[in-house]
Formats: sequence, structure tokens, C-alpha cells
Amino acid sequence: MIPLPPSTIPRGYWSDVVLAPDGRSLVVEAVDSTGSPTLWIRALNSDVMRELPGTESCQMPFWSPDGKYVAYFDFDSGTLFKVAIDGGTPGRICDARNGRGGTWNQKGTIVFAPASSGPLMRVSAGGGEVTAVTVLDTARGQTAHRFPVFLPDGDHFLFSALPSASGLWDIYLGSLSSKSIKRILSAGSTPVYAEPGFLVFERDGRVVAQRFDKQRLELEGDPVALCTAPFRSDLDAEPVASVSSNGHLTTLSSVPPNAQLRIMESSGRLGPPISLPAAPWQVLDLTPDDDRALLHQGGAIWVLDLARGVPMRLAVTTASNPTAVWAPDGQRVAFVSKQAGREEVHVIGLDGRVEVIPSNEDAFKMVSDWSADGRHVLFMSLNVRTAWDLWMLPMDGDRNAVPYLRGVEFEMGARVSPDGRWLAYSSNETGTIETYVQSFPVPGRKVRISLDSGGGPNWSSVRQELRYGRGSSQFTVPYESGESFRPGTPRPLREGPRGVTGGAGFRDGERVLFSIAEDSRPPEIRLILNWHGLFAKK
Repeated sequence: MIPLPPSTIPRGYWSDVVLAPDGRSLVVEAVDSTGSPTLWIRALNSDVMRELPGTESCQMPFWSPDGKYVAYFDFDSGTLFKVAIDGGTPGRICDARNGRGGTWNQKGTIVFAPASSGPLMRVSAGGGEVTAVTVLDTARGQTAHRFPVFLPDGDHFLFSALPSASGLWDIYLGSLSSKSIKRILSAGSTPVYAEPGFLVFERDGRVVAQRFDKQRLELEGDPVALCTAPFRSDLDAEPVASVSSNGHLTTLSSVPPNAQLRIMESSGRLGPPISLPAAPWQVLDLTPDDDRALLHQGGAIWVLDLARGVPMRLAVTTASNPTAVWAPDGQRVAFVSKQAGREEVHVIGLDGRVEVIPSNEDAFKMVSDWSADGRHVLFMSLNVRTAWDLWMLPMDGDRNAVPYLRGVEFEMGARVSPDGRWLAYSSNETGTIETYVQSFPVPGRKVRISLDSGGGPNWSSVRQELRYGRGSSQFTVPYESGESFRPGTPRPLREGPRGVTGGAGFRDGERVLFSIAEDSRPPEIRLILNWHGLFAKK
């Protein structure tokens, strides 16, 4: 295992760690105690991990072929950058609002996915014109091409197509000189190419390698297991490993932590754990009368009777980011799952009857609230041009979804006030995540609530206060409401527990039900040497 600098951990994405092409060093996307990700470089013959200044808010790094630069996506600014490993100011390459992987060839061409949906693009490493290099096969229902990986010829590249089929991604071979593509295999991750001729990918919970003829561009033989795959990332189709020309391979070693459910009182004291079978439970929402909770675990939505501590599985979900909210009558639940390759809002009653309500063409969605009058489900959808947007889905009439906010920046976490007149949400329009309030259901004059960043707003149902969080700290804001919304000054409320995987506030606005990871071990970097020896020599 390769240690990280003190007080840092990988974010847990499979693409956090990437070996240099020559295998002599690696770049790591690590998170410090403030939750800010930064790139770090370490030579494998050294114990020193060196930070690359200016790379805050980075994700999905990839190397230049000569190993002198690292490119990465900055998710705050929506930009693809490159930075010299010897230091210096990162240089802008082009816009990439929600990047999903890139690759760099010997001629200075970068192929990348600029967004969570749409085709792959190409651009010079020096910047300039951005042009499409693949075309989505709409007849197959494709919504996105992601995580390209160049082959040694610098022309052909591997990539994955979304959506998945039975948890596997179709992997294709593309070319800079042609828009035609060729399907290679189905896998649990986008493969990476390893000399002298292998593809490395995830299948059935293992990191496997399979021979690949780079002349005929075809697989040979059967996959050979190299090690256990890490706990699944929530980035669809990302590579599970990184490889180098000298026979090194890195992958994360991680397991999903079990979680306890505990209620935090207004004083900040945690109550005793609610007795549940050991599992990685995640709290999603509470009923309006606070007697039942919605949980996620094992690809399903569960209903928990808080008084008896008894969970009941309600629905299976295949959403990338599982979310669910109660109807105000406590008899129905809105959640998101895939339908015909696209995530859609589903409504299920406690009797098990489920209804799919088509909303828009965006591939990824999350529900965030159900208005107190029962008329609207609030959901977010990820758009290739405008990032996360806020939408309203009427529960009566024609039930055609309508956008509430579609800014250039992302808008998330919408919560409707108890009186139904206001909507609180988070946005990164200032460059940091802040909480705002606007009128509802028609947006009007915007009021900023948080100071110095903050998100995840939640209303108190018994007093005129709005809560939000910043890291583990929670804040409360009193307000007056009439023809306008007049917030007071935020004040610290309490510190939340560490290891939170989910949470929901009670009506009184004082108590919170948290799911808290227990015995959580941060992901570790696993380095495997000379793995080619697992293959019989011919």
C-alpha cells in the first residue's frame, strides 16, 4: 500500500490515482480535512508526496504521454486544465462543465468527455477549437460517451457508452480519423490499455486483465483476475485501475462501511444507535409526522419504522445517485430509477403499486422534495449545457415537468417552505456553494442566505428558521415572510458528527436523523508489480 500525506484521503473514486506512463510516479486526487480535493505527486522511489498548488476542486486527472504534465477537470469553474508536474500555474485548455474523463496522445491531441452526457470531444493540449469525435447512437438509446483511453497508435481509443445494461457498460473502439465505432466488449468499467497487449477492467467484483491484439484490435483468450475490485464508485463507467509501461498497476482498496442510525439532539448529543442489521445504510428522508424514515441500502429504498426499528424494502432503484422523498400524506414515495436507459421519477405507494412519470430528456436525475400541498415533486436533472437544474413535476393535470431554474451554474437541493411560498436551494454561481431563497412556484427576487459558503438547506416546520450546512457545521437563519423574504443573520447551531453518509431533519428543526459510517476505513492505494506473470508465456 502507498501512504498518503497526513490528514488526507482519496475521494473514493476509482480514478483518484493515476500512474505516470513510465510508472515512476503517480498523481493522486486527495481530500483534506476541509473536504477540498487537490492533486498530489509522488515518485515511487520516494516517500515524499508533493502537492500541486492551484489544483483545488480537481477531479479525474490524466497524464501527458511524456509524463511532464497532468490534465484535470476543475468542477468549480467547469474547465479542463493542465499543470506541469514541476510546478507553476495551471493553464486553461477549454471549457468542460462536468468532465467525465480524458486521454492525451503523442501528437498533443486530447480526447475528453466535457459533460456527463453527450459525445466525446477533441482539443489540442494547447487549447483552441473543440470538435466532436464521436456520435451518439440514438437508435441504441445512448446518452453519453465517457472515459476515453488512447491505444499506442495515438489514433484509436477505447471508451464506454451509457446507459448500462445489467450493470455492464458497452465498450467501443473509436478513431480520430473516422466517426465509425466498433464494439469490443461489455465490462463493469472502461478498460485501460497495458503493454505489451492487455485490457484491464472490472468484472464481477474483480480487477481483470485480458489479452488484446493491438494490430487486429480484438480481444484474445479469457480474462484473468488480478485482485478484488474496490467498493463501487458513483461515477458511472470510470476505469477501475491505472497501468504503466513498466508493468505496474494501481487500484484502490476499499470496502463499504456499515452505518449506524442515530438521532442528534439540539444540544449536539447523539442518541443511542437504532438497532438495524449491519449494512451501509443511508438516510434519505423523514415522513412529515417523523415516525418513518426512507433509507437506501443494497440498491433498494427501504422504509424504517423508527419506533420499532424495523426496516421494510419498498422499491429497487438503479439510479446513479439514489434519492427518495415522502409525499405529505406519508403514503407515497417519489424516487428515481432507470427507465429505458434514462433515469425517471417514480412514485410508489406503500401498497407497492408504482408509476413512472416521464419528465425530460436529461439522463441523470435526483428528487429533492415534495411540496406540502402535494402538488409538486421537486427534482434535479443534469443537463449537458446547464449542469444541474431545478424542475417541478406536477402531481395533477397533464403532469408535464417544467423547469424552475436553469442557470449556467448548478442549482441543487431544492426544499419548499412549509407555507409553500418559498424555495431554498444551493448554487455555485459565486464560485462556491451558497444557499439561496426564491419565491415558489414562480421564481422571483433571489435572496442569498449563507455567508462564506453553505448548502443543503432545510426548513423548520415549527418556527421561522432555515438551516444549512458547511462541512460538519450547521447554521440556522431566522426569517420574516410576507410579500418578500427577509432573512436574519446566520448563526452557528452545532457541529455534526463525522462520517455522515446521509441525514434528514425532524419537523422541529432541532433534531436530525443521521446515518454515520462505523469502523470506516479510508480507501488505500494498492500497487501491484509484475502482474503480467499471471499469464502463461507463449
